[in-house]
Amino acid sequence: MNLINEDIIEKALILCDEFENKTSSKTIFTHVHKEEFIKSLKKFILSQGELLFQSKNTCGVAAVIHVVAQSELLQLVKFAIHLYCEGVGEINAYKIQEKDRVEFWARYVKPTKGFNGVSLVLIGAIRFKENTSLGFEKGTMEGMTWPSEILNLLQNMLKLNVVNSMFLGWNVKQIRMLLKQKQQIILLYRTISWESKGKWFRNPWHYIVLKDICYMGNNIVNVKYWDHGAIKEQKLTKWQFYKGVLKTFVLSHF
Repeated sequence: MNLINEDIIEKALILCDEFENKTSSKTIFTHVHKEEFIKSLKKFILSQGELLFQSKNTCGVAAVIHVVAQSELLQLVKFAIHLYCEGVGEINAYKIQEKDRVEFWARYVKPTKGFNGVSLVLIGAIRFKENTSLGFEKGTMEGMTWPSEILNLLQNMLKLNVVNSMFLGWNVKQIRMLLKQKQQIILLYRTISWESKGKWFRNPWHYIVLKDICYMGNNIVNVKYWDHGAIKEQKLTKWQFYKGVLKTFVLSHF
């Protein structure tokens, strides 16, 4: 389901080219080279927000950025460039200001495998501002982004309606209908309920962006979702799917 038209993508790439050609540009991200930032930003744009890679305990922020890219790509690109250069920026009602001290963090943070370029700048800066004290590099439940924080980010970064709820009576057909109406759904689920041979992910809670779901027969559903830079699929029983879902965030223009 592609939500971004080609004209918006072209304008976003032009913003990248203009920034790339500025020889006087600076950055507060000491260990993120400009070439890597621009290359990853262009890949992010061309993939329509798909090529975004989180680190430990940043799946919630990554999911938010992925859905923001679908409706606010130009603003998100401007936001990313401002963050990279100055450690401040705004997108709609969401602001990162000097008092948030992103610059202090950005000067010493070092890229890790996959967590570099635009992923580190966008996800890291937002996560640092929203949940600094919990240390988002720790692989523990202590560092997770709570549903209330996700809801706050969505409501401030997007010009969309956000419904924060459980599934409460929705069946697979109704969920699929929402997605076909170009409404987006972020899920928070408990992965232990999605086990087959061992845990699907290390952490028991995880945020994903639901892309499609369909009933396969014999009580099996096929779930298509975005997570960690790619569209993935998983076949589950309906019981596994519903048991695992803890929270939903439905975003729409309606």
